Amino acid sequence: MQQMLAVRKAWPGTECTIRSSSLLWRGQFCPSEVSPTYTLTLTYQLPRHPKVFVVDPVLDPGEGRRLPHVYTGDRLCLYSKGEWNGSMHIADTIIPWAAEWLLHYELWLITDRWAGGGHLYTSGPGP
Repeated sequence: MQQMLAVRKAWPGTECTIRSSSLLWRGQFCPSEVSPTYTLTLTYQLPRHPKVFVVDPVLDPGEGRRLPHVYTGDRLCLYSKGEWNGSMHIADTIIPWAAEWLLHYELWLITDRWAGGGHLYTSGPGP
Protein backbone atom coordinates (compact mmCIF):
# COMPACT_ATOMS: atom_id res chain seq x y z
CA MET A 1 0.00 0.00 0.00
CA GLN A 2 2.86 2.39 0.83
CA GLN A 3 4.45 1.71 -2.54
CA MET A 4 1.16 2.43 -4.33
CA LEU A 5 0.62 5.71 -2.48
CA ALA A 6 4.17 6.84 -3.29
CA VAL A 7 3.72 5.96 -6.98
CA ARG A 8 0.40 7.77 -7.23
CA LYS A 9 1.89 10.88 -5.63
CA ALA A 10 5.08 10.93 -7.72
CA TRP A 11 3.54 9.83 -11.04
CA PRO A 12 0.05 11.31 -11.39
CA GLY A 13 -1.67 10.39 -14.62
CA THR A 14 -0.34 6.84 -14.55
CA GLU A 15 -2.29 3.78 -13.48
CA CYS A 16 -1.45 2.09 -10.19
CA THR A 17 -3.54 -0.55 -8.46
CA ILE A 18 -3.18 -3.52 -6.16
CA ARG A 19 -4.64 -6.88 -7.19
CA SER A 20 -4.11 -10.20 -5.44
CA SER A 21 -1.40 -8.61 -3.25
CA SER A 22 0.53 -7.42 -6.33
CA LEU A 23 1.16 -3.80 -7.22
CA LEU A 24 0.40 -3.16 -10.90
CA TRP A 25 1.58 0.03 -12.62
CA ARG A 26 1.23 1.26 -16.19
CA GLY A 27 2.67 4.47 -17.53
CA GLN A 28 4.03 6.17 -20.59
CA PHE A 29 7.34 7.89 -21.30
CA CYS A 30 8.77 9.74 -24.25
CA PRO A 31 12.57 9.88 -23.80
CA SER A 32 13.12 12.76 -26.25
CA GLU A 33 11.26 15.06 -28.61
CA VAL A 34 11.91 12.69 -31.52
CA SER A 35 11.13 9.47 -29.62
CA PRO A 36 7.98 7.42 -29.74
CA THR A 37 5.90 7.24 -26.59
CA TYR A 38 6.59 3.98 -24.79
CA THR A 39 4.06 2.21 -22.59
CA LEU A 40 5.58 0.34 -19.67
CA THR A 41 4.10 -2.04 -17.14
CA LEU A 42 5.43 -2.93 -13.70
CA THR A 43 4.41 -5.71 -11.37
CA TYR A 44 5.64 -6.02 -7.81
CA GLN A 45 4.85 -8.54 -5.12
CA LEU A 46 6.79 -8.91 -1.89
CA PRO A 47 9.33 -10.43 -1.41
CA ARG A 48 10.13 -10.49 -5.14
CA HIS A 49 11.76 -7.76 -7.17
CA PRO A 50 9.74 -5.45 -9.45
CA LYS A 51 9.36 -6.58 -13.05
CA VAL A 52 9.21 -3.93 -15.76
CA PHE A 53 8.34 -4.48 -19.40
CA VAL A 54 7.92 -2.22 -22.42
CA VAL A 55 4.60 -3.28 -23.93
CA ASP A 56 4.29 -0.73 -26.73
CA PRO A 57 5.91 -0.26 -29.12
CA VAL A 58 7.62 -3.62 -29.34
CA LEU A 59 11.36 -3.14 -28.77
CA ASP A 60 13.23 -3.90 -31.97
CA PRO A 61 17.02 -4.08 -31.75
CA GLY A 62 17.33 -4.56 -35.49
CA GLU A 63 18.44 -7.52 -37.52
CA GLY A 64 21.40 -9.42 -36.11
CA ARG A 65 21.41 -7.61 -32.74
CA ARG A 66 20.28 -8.71 -29.30
CA LEU A 67 18.28 -6.44 -27.08
CA PRO A 68 20.66 -5.12 -24.39
CA HIS A 69 20.02 -4.97 -20.67
CA VAL A 70 17.03 -7.30 -20.52
CA TYR A 71 16.34 -10.54 -18.73
CA THR A 72 14.35 -13.50 -20.00
CA GLY A 73 11.15 -12.34 -21.65
CA ASP A 74 12.58 -8.87 -22.35
CA ARG A 75 12.12 -7.75 -18.73
CA LEU A 76 14.17 -4.58 -18.30
CA CYS A 77 17.45 -4.86 -16.39
CA LEU A 78 17.44 -1.69 -14.31
CA TYR A 79 19.96 -2.33 -11.54
CA SER A 80 22.64 -4.71 -10.36
CA LYS A 81 22.20 -7.15 -7.49
CA GLY A 82 22.12 -5.30 -4.19
CA GLU A 83 21.30 -1.87 -5.66
CA TRP A 84 17.59 -2.12 -4.86
CA ASN A 85 15.59 -3.59 -2.00
CA GLY A 86 11.98 -3.56 -0.86
CA SER A 87 12.52 -0.71 1.59
CA MET A 88 13.13 1.64 -1.35
CA HIS A 89 10.21 3.35 -3.05
CA ILE A 90 9.54 2.16 -6.58
CA ALA A 91 8.38 5.70 -7.40
CA ASP A 92 11.85 7.09 -6.65
CA THR A 93 13.93 4.27 -8.11
CA ILE A 94 12.45 1.68 -10.45
CA ILE A 95 10.14 3.96 -12.44
CA PRO A 96 12.76 6.70 -13.05
CA TRP A 97 15.33 4.01 -13.87
CA ALA A 98 12.94 2.56 -16.45
CA ALA A 99 12.52 5.99 -18.05
CA GLU A 100 16.31 6.36 -18.14
CA TRP A 101 16.62 2.85 -19.63
CA LEU A 102 14.46 3.99 -22.57
CA LEU A 103 16.79 6.90 -23.29
CA HIS A 104 19.82 4.61 -23.22
CA TYR A 105 17.98 2.15 -25.47
CA GLU A 106 17.33 4.84 -28.06
CA LEU A 107 20.94 6.01 -27.97
CA TRP A 108 22.08 2.39 -28.33
CA LEU A 109 19.89 1.97 -31.42
CA ILE A 110 21.79 4.85 -33.04
CA THR A 111 25.34 4.30 -31.75
CA ASP A 112 25.44 0.57 -30.97
CA ARG A 113 26.98 1.55 -27.59
CA TRP A 114 25.17 1.15 -24.28
CA ALA A 115 25.94 4.23 -22.17
CA GLY A 116 23.83 3.19 -19.19
CA GLY A 117 26.49 1.23 -17.33
CA GLY A 118 26.22 -2.29 -16.03
CA HIS A 119 26.65 -5.41 -18.11
CA LEU A 120 25.60 -5.07 -21.75
CA TYR A 121 23.89 -8.45 -21.99
CA THR A 122 22.20 -10.21 -19.14
CA SER A 123 20.65 -13.63 -19.08
CA GLY A 124 18.30 -15.69 -17.03
CA PRO A 125 15.34 -14.59 -14.97
CA GLY A 126 17.18 -11.80 -13.12
CA PRO A 127 16.70 -10.75 -9.53
